[in-house]
Amino acid sequence: MEVSKSRNVFVFSTAFCLAFSLSIGASYADHEAGHDEVARGGIKALEQRVWDLENGITTPLPQPSVKAVDCGSESLQDALDQAVEGDTLNVTGTCNEQIVIRQDRVTLDGQGSAIIDGTGLGGAGTLVRVRAMLVRFQNFTVKDSPRHGIQVHRSGSAIIEGNTIQDSSGDGIILSNSAYAQIGPGSGDHPAAGTGRGNLIQVNGRHGINVRGAAHASIFHNKIANNGIDGIHGEVGGVADIDGNEITGNSRGIRLRTNAVAKLSDHPNHYDTNPGLGSIENNKIQDNGVGLHCRLGGALNGNLQNFGTGNTADTDFTGSCHVNSDVHIP
Repeated sequence: MEVSKSRNVFVFSTAFCLAFSLSIGASYADHEAGHDEVARGGIKALEQRVWDLENGITTPLPQPSVKAVDCGSESLQDALDQAVEGDTLNVTGTCNEQIVIRQDRVTLDGQGSAIIDGTGLGGAGTLVRVRAMLVRFQNFTVKDSPRHGIQVHRSGSAIIEGNTIQDSSGDGIILSNSAYAQIGPGSGDHPAAGTGRGNLIQVNGRHGINVRGAAHASIFHNKIANNGIDGIHGEVGGVADIDGNEITGNSRGIRLRTNAVAKLSDHPNHYDTNPGLGSIENNKIQDNGVGLHCRLGGALNGNLQNFGTGNTADTDFTGSCHVNSDVHIP
């Protein structure tokens, strides 16, 4: 009898702990998704798809299409929640909302006039968050974010080109959590080279572009100006290829710290053969407080011939900056 009672207590305790854990996990997932109904709908659709396949029922998958979204009369987030892989959303008007992109291979095109505006939004949210793969975000103005303008994270990837990103309280663009982004139209024969325009990234409260948390950025042919701290900031294992940008009027033009890496090379396309390294060249770095600042485990390798005029100091390598012996500083 005593053994049976103990066993019942053990079974009850185990069941309770499991139920509690599942409840907490589900609540956390719902909170992260931000759209409970969409999340549950996606699970039901997946379950239905599996049942159909097991029973020999073939249902045609939704085909990608081009859709018009007028932010004057509809929600861009609602349109994104209904998008399928490969869709293009041509956006017009002013979108006064924060959006999360969860669908892979979606293109958002602001067509040179659409605005994503954080004016009046409460909280401290980022305006555009990319959590999907192979997203293209182009031709928007992203302005007045209460936090960051654009964030690519959770191993997401994106091409970001032809945008004006300005007046965010935090960073203009931030990459984190092993994300990848091509910021700008591509460079030479780089495998991600595009045909679009560079971005104007200006007057953001912190950094113009922040690459951190093992993220990798290809930053090509942008104007990065008058940001509160750094034009381009790399930290915590961030890696960057930086080519053909105009970096002006920032407290520091480029800053590398805490194991961030930039490879300074005569050839801008070392990304092809050395995916763990970045490159800095052919940039105009001028009128900043410091042109290039490297410390606390930042790393440089190769040749640096980027400076214009008007930096208070072209370089500041202090406190454990790892500079390869063949680095050439003119």
